[in-house]
Amino acid sequence: MRSGQKLIMGLCLGLIAMAVGPLHGATLKVGDKAPKITIEKWVKGEPVTAFKPGNVYVVEFWATWCPPCRTSIPHLTELQKRFKEKKVTIIGVTSENGGLAEIEPFVTDMGDKMAYTVAFDSERKTSQAWMEAAGQNGIPTAFVVEQTGRIAWIGHPMNHLDAVLEEVTSGDYDMDAAVAKAKQAAEIEAKAEPIQQRLQAAAGAGDTEAILAAVDELVDLDVEQFGQMAFIKFQILVRENEDYKGAYAYVKDIAPRKLSKNPELLNGFAWSIMDAPWIEERDLPLALDLAKMANDSSGGKDPSVLDTLARAHFENGDKAKALEVQTQAVELAPEGEMRDALQERLVQYKGE
Repeated sequence: MRSGQKLIMGLCLGLIAMAVGPLHGATLKVGDKAPKITIEKWVKGEPVTAFKPGNVYVVEFWATWCPPCRTSIPHLTELQKRFKEKKVTIIGVTSENGGLAEIEPFVTDMGDKMAYTVAFDSERKTSQAWMEAAGQNGIPTAFVVEQTGRIAWIGHPMNHLDAVLEEVTSGDYDMDAAVAKAKQAAEIEAKAEPIQQRLQAAAGAGDTEAILAAVDELVDLDVEQFGQMAFIKFQILVRENEDYKGAYAYVKDIAPRKLSKNPELLNGFAWSIMDAPWIEERDLPLALDLAKMANDSSGGKDPSVLDTLARAHFENGDKAKALEVQTQAVELAPEGEMRDALQERLVQYKGE
């Protein structure tokens, strides 16, 4: 298989993972007690043998071959740094078919870019107890376990996970509302099912045009549930079609119309445009616009978003503004690894 074919198939798997929601008859739902996790080997970080009362956990299912999973890794690392002092532990669980021979070199190569706990679920016991029980058949999928051991949220790690953690760690999370919202999401999934089927068929046929059309339908159906697919469409336009003009036009159109309430996604777009190795033609003014939108959406109080905004100002030649914004990011960041990383970037900006 040519590298381009492998790429489009990998991205299609990611699209299907995000498009296909909970299966009918799910027995594990938001509000339920979190199952135990059974792990063969803890590849990175301290073993988690039980969910300690008062602590918060993110159990995220991923694989090395999954492009959306790899895209989520830096974000999860940032969240671990940001919420470490609030007793949050992020656990990446994989049942990689290639086993530890695939996983360990990958985690080693990632180094500090994957700075959270990683676990190998060789017999898929944890996957069965969580993913299958919840009717989740696509990765990446994250589960948030709140302080009493109940599942507070299930979703894509790039889709509002930071906001959920903010509310859970502050004690402001409304579990009853979350249960109701999960029920509503299941109803939306029923409406999405025929579109999902077309997406799967298009992916199997390698029909890029039909894939992108199905993506548009799903985003239009419910942007909160399917908004992350917009980023995968952007990747396909750039990496497969090499259509930078079309890709950037798409982002300029959809960001203000559909994504204005999703600072995580806007932030991800902005950072990728500036930093992703697979992007050769960078629209730095657009990255700045997206970073500003993300900052407005988050109320100017998210240090990771401010970090991106500072980088965007710097890349666009406004060093003074970059220093101002990065200073704000450092001041808002909690003590620990995240603040240290932001402070290091501030020093870099001052020196350049």
